[in-house]
Amino acid sequence: MVQVQDPIRIEDLFPSAAGLFRRRPGRGRSKGLRLFAWVVAGALATLAGRQLMFWADRNI
Repeated sequence: MVQVQDPIRIEDLFPSAAGLFRRRPGRGRSKGLRLFAWVVAGALATLAGRQLMFWADRNI
């Protein structure tokens, strides 16, 4: 078995799709906002799930 020792970049394998794999500038700035969005989404999912279970218990 032969192992490649040199790192391979995605741009070398797919030159026409290189723009899809580049990091966009400024993406690292909004980590706090992204975390906040996940927390809010989790809270909404929890509340909706509790309401759904309450409705299902009464109507099934």
